[in-house]
Amino acid sequence: MPNSTKKIIHIAFCWWPDPAGGTEVYVKGLAEELSKLGVENVIAAPKAGLKEVESFQGENGIRVWRFGCRESGGDLGEIYGEGDPVAAESFKRVLD
Repeated sequence: MPNSTKKIIHIAFCWWPDPAGGTEVYVKGLAEELSKLGVENVIAAPKAGLKEVESFQGENGIRVWRFGCRESGGDLGEIYGEGDPVAAESFKRVLD
């Protein structure tokens, strides 16, 4: 029988210990409630200047992955177009 565990990756704009806001509070609460239903949750969030992907056990046992992104925000063409190539390459390692 195949593994029927449900897995969800939540991608947030930032995550603790960095300053977090309402979206992060919502995602944290959502992940905690889904965990009670047997869903395996993972959080992924960028961290400016990070060279290697980092992983740690967050609150309530939820795995958190931090992936690199550029130090600056980029221009609007990058934000709404192709995106940050550093973040894209780093995020691929999270998925692997």
